[in-house]
Amino acid sequence: MGWLGDDRYYAALEAETAGFAEAVHDADPARPVPTCPAWTLAQLTEHVGQAQRWVTVVLERRAPVPNAQVRVRMPQDPDERSAWLVAGARRLGQAVREVGPQTEVWSWSQDHTAGFWLRRTTHDTLVHRVDAELAVGREAAVDPDLAADGVADLLAMFAVLPRVDDFPEL
Repeated sequence: MGWLGDDRYYAALEAETAGFAEAVHDADPARPVPTCPAWTLAQLTEHVGQAQRWVTVVLERRAPVPNAQVRVRMPQDPDERSAWLVAGARRLGQAVREVGPQTEVWSWSQDHTAGFWLRRTTHDTLVHRVDAELAVGREAAVDPDLAADGVADLLAMFAVLPRVDDFPEL
């Protein structure tokens, strides 16, 4: 499929999450996110942290899990929030390592492997790191290999997006 190696995704997931945490750390949580018009930085931050935790639980259970079952309170203190974000990415990476990237797990994609979730969540985190950086007035850059792989990931998502909407509360 032309994917990058698993080690690249593990490293990128942690680096993108750390970059996201750094971008939002000192920013006003009520600041709007221009590239996600309905969201504030607080909502974007909660989305990133919750999404990583939800995927982790899906991997651990190897079954679909409603988002509501994975809700965890996002810390309000900037240092605690940054640690919360970084811990979520580490836990997700560890979950993929423990089950194995090629292990079959539930997904809404045609790809039913833990590696799918590692790649998908890495790109989701990368896009939202860029959203956060733009919202706080920073210049955003993306590594060329991740950018190219992200385009391939997005094109693959177009094939399954109509099915994603068929899953209630996931």
